[in-house]
Amino acid sequence: MSTIYSFLHHIGYWIYTRTPIGRWEFESKLPAPEPHRKVSTTNLAGGVTVEPIPYARDNYCYLITNTIINEAVVVDPGDFVTVSSVVKERDVKLVGILATHRHFDHTAGVSAMLRTFPKAKLYGSAKDNIPQRSYDVASPDLKQFDVAGLTFEVIETPGHTVGHVVFKLLSCVDETEVMFDNINPQECLFSGDALFVAGCGRLFEGTPKMMSESLEKLSSLKESTLLFPGHEYGLTNLLFTYKLDRDNAELKSRLKLAYDAQKNGEAFVPSTIRDEKLTNPFLRTHLQPFCNYTNGGNPADAHRKHKVFGELRSLKDSFSITNEETYEILSRLQGHQGDT
Repeated sequence: MSTIYSFLHHIGYWIYTRTPIGRWEFESKLPAPEPHRKVSTTNLAGGVTVEPIPYARDNYCYLITNTIINEAVVVDPGDFVTVSSVVKERDVKLVGILATHRHFDHTAGVSAMLRTFPKAKLYGSAKDNIPQRSYDVASPDLKQFDVAGLTFEVIETPGHTVGHVVFKLLSCVDETEVMFDNINPQECLFSGDALFVAGCGRLFEGTPKMMSESLEKLSSLKESTLLFPGHEYGLTNLLFTYKLDRDNAELKSRLKLAYDAQKNGEAFVPSTIRDEKLTNPFLRTHLQPFCNYTNGGNPADAHRKHKVFGELRSLKDSFSITNEETYEILSRLQGHQGDT
């Protein structure tokens, strides 16, 4: 039965991702009646801003603007109407589109964006068959590039798809030179569906070993790096992690913050690499709490690492939680009962 299910799953996935059916199914739901979360703009050093653009049920595109020269790029514009409207409202010159992977919920708006903003160049991976690309970010010659007066580094992160990449925005200034309040000198990571708040993408095409090694690359980045993921999955991911790692004080704190953000309709992004190393189970598979819930055995055994990762990902794939269970957990953490 599992073999038949796996075969049907692969057929369905191929149809959804390689034919117009998947694109039609996604675009039929666009635009959403209203943004799924209220967002705020992150101000970076050097006159750079990052504005999340919520669309569909839980997706995020990001508008990255160099305010000094009024040029901008967007990451994963899956919804043309929503994203193009924001670009026009901000009255910026769009010169770049960055595609992390080919799934329609991240790329459906690309063609129309290129027609509407003809100065924009598309950066995507040939390994992921990103169409209409101007530059192949899988090329060894394009591991770092400049656009809109900004410098991006490409990190290949296969697992969710075989050609998935993430983009790291390098800081425009030295961290020690920043003296102003509310200005972040950090580097930024636009992680698509590789790394989420307290989670990672499903293994649609890659193996546990591939995804585990991809996330190890991201875990090695500066802990101050700001994380801008492709979806708003924070609360659900933290609830899953809490089931496995209940003694983690940092996790409990972030879970309460994520719950408050959801109650207020606010985005729970960005995160930081430091926060993820403390609370994301897929960056912590070497620790005993997670091995206890899998058949991975001794976490010190390097040969078991990818097996633990795969089993943990399978647990997350089948995870579900009711509103009542969520409320019970949060009430316990807050130490009192209150209104839902």
